Amino acid sequence: MSELQKENHPFLDFVSKNKKVLTYTVTAIVVALVAFFGYTELYQKPREEKAADVMFTAEKYFAMDSSSLVLNGDGQSKGVLYIIKEFGGTKAANLAKYYAGISYFRMNDYNKSVEYLKDFSTSAKQVQAIAYGTIGDAYSELKNTDEALNYYKKAGGHFPYDEAISSEYLYRAASLLELNGKADEAVEIFKEIKDKQVESLVIDLRNNTGGFVGLEEYLRLLIANDQSSTKSNYVYKRSAHDRFSTLSFQQRLQFKKMGRHRNSSEAIRRELAFYQSPFGTSDTILITTQLKNKYILPYTGKCTLLTNGLTMSASANFTGWFRSANRGLIVGTPCMGTSTGTFANSAQITLPNTLLSMSFSTLKITPASLNALSLDPIIPDVLIYPTQTQLLNNIDPCLEYLLIKQ
Repeated sequence: MSELQKENHPFLDFVSKNKKVLTYTVTAIVVALVAFFGYTELYQKPREEKAADVMFTAEKYFAMDSSSLVLNGDGQSKGVLYIIKEFGGTKAANLAKYYAGISYFRMNDYNKSVEYLKDFSTSAKQVQAIAYGTIGDAYSELKNTDEALNYYKKAGGHFPYDEAISSEYLYRAASLLELNGKADEAVEIFKEIKDKQVESLVIDLRNNTGGFVGLEEYLRLLIANDQSSTKSNYVYKRSAHDRFSTLSFQQRLQFKKMGRHRNSSEAIRRELAFYQSPFGTSDTILITTQLKNKYILPYTGKCTLLTNGLTMSASANFTGWFRSANRGLIVGTPCMGTSTGTFANSAQITLPNTLLSMSFSTLKITPASLNALSLDPIIPDVLIYPTQTQLLNNIDPCLEYLLIKQ
């Protein structure tokens, strides 16, 4: 390049005039790159690896529904609360918030569940939808209907391509609206569920220890092929712990009003008479459940039910109905219960002398069509027991079977 070209070259002229500034700029960029590399490789990456190692045992306990061990560890291995505190900013700490939120929900600590799940976020849309839905469940338990509806709708709309998750949380939103007298809004959501045209439904009652007979009957209603009613004998013994004694003042007024209404059913009138009887009175009342909903047609597609040894009480009762109604395939391990009814409405007391706490049932429910009692468990159509390797690696053999089968 000639001397004349150098003199007239704008880039070289700029470099010559700003040599010192450019030197500082390049040095700063190099220092920043070195610092970033050092932070990533020498600090953050080892923390990510250590947090992931600590998480391994917590994930194992999470798969086993051992919520206290998930949170606090087992004495030798740390729990997710330790990971959140000591490894903040790592991917493992973020995931630990999800495990903490779900675990607190399982332990009925709904405020803590909301706290941790709100602080969790992921690009895995199905997991995020479940997190939103669990926040909705927690708010529902806390009687915060508006927030529960908000998060149910958020969960239902977050990943519409997963029809099972989306429909489930939209259904919960619709049910909550219906229970709170907002039938018009419930209808719209039920229509949305139907419009998704779900072809196959999996109902997972594993580790579901029951306790919600009303919800169990409502679930029957939503999937019944045969919309004729079902009849069950409710065996009561009047006491300070039965379901009538635990009604709130407002609920008692409403119950009395229903029982005295001229269009009330025979069962409601008999329950009111039983409620007014002295403690110690026993009675058997025939309850008829109508498997029909005026808002939606039931889902009549393919159904599969998953059960295990902790499918108990109302869940076992539902499993017995599912089998008798030939509603679909039952997959998993035998549930803790038979097809001949269940106990319900548990009450807790503390024994005065030993101060031991105990739980007992105040209601026995048996199908009206029952001819003989049976102690035989409900055996799934497809028996699948998880192996030790599957448990350690958090692999669900039932879902694997369904994915292969479908």
